[in-house]
Amino acid sequence: MTSAVVLTLSASGGVEGVWTARVRAALRPQYAADRLVVDAADPTYSSGPCRVPACERLSRGQGLCAGHLHRWVKTGRPEVNEFAASTDPGWARQRPNQACRIEACRYGVARKGLCQLHGQRWERCGRPDFDEWLAGGQPPVKTPVADACQVPGCLLWPQAAGPFCHAHHGTWRANGRPDPVVFAREFAAVRVPADQVIDLTRLPEPLRWELAYVIQCRHCRQRLGGRVPARGVAAAPARASRQPHPRLHPDRATVAAGAGQALDPAAAGHRCRARGRPPRPDRADPARRLPAAGPDR
Repeated sequence: MTSAVVLTLSASGGVEGVWTARVRAALRPQYAADRLVVDAADPTYSSGPCRVPACERLSRGQGLCAGHLHRWVKTGRPEVNEFAASTDPGWARQRPNQACRIEACRYGVARKGLCQLHGQRWERCGRPDFDEWLAGGQPPVKTPVADACQVPGCLLWPQAAGPFCHAHHGTWRANGRPDPVVFAREFAAVRVPADQVIDLTRLPEPLRWELAYVIQCRHCRQRLGGRVPARGVAAAPARASRQPHPRLHPDRATVAAGAGQALDPAAAGHRCRARGRPPRPDRADPARRLPAAGPDR
C-alpha cells in the first residue's frame, strides 16, 4: 500500500493557493521546473540508451533510438548488433549533406545525384547514361556567391544567392524563412529529443505541480512501480492541455501516487451509486493527500 501525507485544509479563502504552495514546497529542485528532461539511462522512464555506441538517446525498438531504428529499417533490417557497430551515431541533421556528382562542384544534390543546375542540363540532354553524358566533357560549374553554407559544419556552396545549401535552404523555407543567423545557430545546436522532455508549461496550476510531484514520487519508487516509458509521460501533458480542465473543489482533490490524476470523491461516489454499490467511505474523505516521495536516488 502506498503511504501518503495527509494535508487537512480548511474551507477558508485562499485554500487553493495554500494547496499549491504545499505541493511546490514538497518538490525537490530538480522536479520544480516547467520542463523535465529524462536521462536515457534512467531506469524509471527508459529501457536504456540506444545500443549504437556514443548515441545518448532513448531506445525505442530493437534497442535502437527512433532515428537509428528508422535508418535500420531503410537499410533492409540487417543484424542489429552489426548495424549498431557500423552505423554513424550522429543524427540525420548532423551528417553531411551529399554534394553534386560533377567533379569540382560543391552544390548540394537536388535530383539524381546532381545539383539543380547540372540536373537541368542532364534532363535537357534527354537523360542519357551518366558516363556517356560526361564523355563529352565536364559541364561548367557556376561560381558560388560564398564559400560555404551558413549552417556550421556544412561545406556545401549556398544555393543561388541565398545563405544556405540546397538541403538547408529547403528546411529554412519550410520553417517560415526565419532570420538566417538564428536559424543556422539553432539548426546546429544539439537538442534533447522530444521523447525525453516532459513539458508542463501548458498545464494550469495546481495540476502542473501535482503532476511534477507524481513524477518525483514515481522516480523515487521505481522498485515498487517498475518503469514508465518516457515518451508516454512526455506526451501526457500535451494531451491534457488540449482537454477542458474542470475546476477541482479545493477540499476534495486527491493526487494519486503513480497515476497523475486528480480524483473527485463525490464523482467516485456517483459512479458507485450508478452501479448499485454504496460509495466507499475512504473516497469521501475531504482531506487532500500528498503521497510520500521517499528518499531521492
